[in-house]
Amino acid sequence: DMDVELRLLNLSADGQADEQREILEREVENGADGVLLIPADRDALASAVKEASVPVVTMETDMAADGAAGYVSVDNTALGEALGTMTLNGAPEGSAVILVNTAPEATGISDRVEAAARVLEGAQRRVYICRPGQEGELEEALEATVEKWSASAVVAFDTSALEHAARTLAQMEEAPLLYGAGSSAAIAAYLEQGTITAVAARNEFAAGYLAVEMLVNAINGTAGPRAQLLEFSVVRKETMYEPEHEKLLFPVTR
Repeated sequence: DMDVELRLLNLSADGQADEQREILEREVENGADGVLLIPADRDALASAVKEASVPVVTMETDMAADGAAGYVSVDNTALGEALGTMTLNGAPEGSAVILVNTAPEATGISDRVEAAARVLEGAQRRVYICRPGQEGELEEALEATVEKWSASAVVAFDTSALEHAARTLAQMEEAPLLYGAGSSAAIAAYLEQGTITAVAARNEFAAGYLAVEMLVNAINGTAGPRAQLLEFSVVRKETMYEPEHEKLLFPVTR
């Protein structure tokens, strides 16, 4: 209803900041009126965002200091702390907890990981980071890390990582508890099956809509918010079909 034409451009692999910078510069040169960006690395993209001749709105990672016109995300530090706190319930003191970090560069995701680690280490849990080299290596890397440290819990910090972690742990005979952030049909299914113990979810449809609206306002020079922090809720199997949680896990179909 905003009368805009959107082009969705994906990276060849997660975390490819150089490729993302090239895409950003190319789209600006080719006449894009604005760019909606989920930064792979805010430090590597800072100059490209600052030099862009059109408005850039970011999701997940705040780049307002680098000239971005707006920002839509949850409070990443608060989300990381919430994930760490919920994991304490399933990971006994002294036990090992694996944090899955698929975006180890400077991003909002890494902010979540750092916040969760502080909570867990402060409560005497042993924290280990699983950093797969490529997305396709996540399942293998996670299984090896879980077995190496006899982990009692695993935490994933975005939708893609949580889906991969759930798929991996669902195939293990004695799998640790799984906590994470994200919302999708697959995550809802794994939550219902018990593979995922609890998830911090937000309305993904609303996030995308608000980001596009913010970008359109920036292009048109229309007054409007330049930062939008989204609420999230902790959802467990027994609460997933409560009305306020259904709209987070099933934002379009329900």
